[in-house]
Amino acid sequence: MEREYQDDLTTEVLRGDVAKVRRMLRTNVDIEAISEPSGYTPLTAAVIINHVELVKLLLENGADIEKKNGWDLNALMLSMTERSDEMFDLLLNSGADVNSMDEDGVTPLFVALDPTFEPNRRPLRLMELGARVNVSNKEGVTPLHCAVVRYHWEAVVKMIERGANVNAKTIEGCTPLHAAASFNNHFSLIDLLVNNGAALENRAERNHTPLLAAVYCGKTECVQALIRNGARTDVRDREGTPALVLAAKKDWPMCEALLSSPEIDIDAVDVFGNTAMHEAVVAENFQLFDELIRRDAAVDVQNGAGETPLMLAAQRDLADVVEELLAKNADPQLRNGYDESVFDIAEREDASETLEVLRLWIEQNILHPGLVFELEDVSSDEE
Repeated sequence: MEREYQDDLTTEVLRGDVAKVRRMLRTNVDIEAISEPSGYTPLTAAVIINHVELVKLLLENGADIEKKNGWDLNALMLSMTERSDEMFDLLLNSGADVNSMDEDGVTPLFVALDPTFEPNRRPLRLMELGARVNVSNKEGVTPLHCAVVRYHWEAVVKMIERGANVNAKTIEGCTPLHAAASFNNHFSLIDLLVNNGAALENRAERNHTPLLAAVYCGKTECVQALIRNGARTDVRDREGTPALVLAAKKDWPMCEALLSSPEIDIDAVDVFGNTAMHEAVVAENFQLFDELIRRDAAVDVQNGAGETPLMLAAQRDLADVVEELLAKNADPQLRNGYDESVFDIAEREDASETLEVLRLWIEQNILHPGLVFELEDVSSDEE
């Protein structure tokens, strides 16, 4: 009977029936019990429905402001989830602990910085009341990580002022700078973090530095900001992929930023033997390709499959690229792992424009007999 009465109390709270709740509180009802199946206490239920009057009534009748519901959340944490500022202020003014923590290590400051919320004053208010900034949840995430991801500039500044560790690492090794580098509109935070001691070369999951994280996520402005702040560009990820090879699959401005660095190696290869030129051809990143040609990048590097940039261009019938590579003395006699030359590949792919470029090139050069034979083969097949 007592359990049924308790369920009725939570039910009436959820209905917002102040008069009935008031009458029930005069009985021997357990004001702290967690009802089933909702998982609410009467107080957390009142917060959920954003009923300020009921919250006041329950607190006046001795409800424990720190009591957690069935999901390990107390009233203050629940007040962050799109409840009114009035509710938030009421709980703070009633003595809610700004450093309460759930079983996952989450405090109200984490909740206030949830990325689904618009930036608001709540994180600042919590810090004014003593919310700790150098805490971490079970994943190693700190409030500073959250503020960076949320792009809450004021909160980031306030945390740094309060001594937040700008090099704090999650269990995967991610620092706040990694977080800033992974979001395209967060490049301004990079300057702020670096100017306050954030290390540029910390390694996270996949052996990513913040620069590699920015490249991997395709965040060009973050790449530019990191290089401007002195990040090294001759770095490789866990698989051994150089930054430039990874960027070649993205966009030209990112590659341009990397190429502005004096330590960049334009001929560096990944674990599969691909150079930036291989990837530029495959991705049809023609601006990068043209710049690599201008810088005299190696044109005859064969990857693990024996493929050269010339072969990859022929496979895609990129006749202009084939022409440029031949003009840079790319060797058409090289063969891939299937013993195919560029002529074989162009014929197999019915790359008509490339075949025409190859014929013209043969006519204009002193050829190895084998090349003449191949051209004759192609011509006779078409006839």
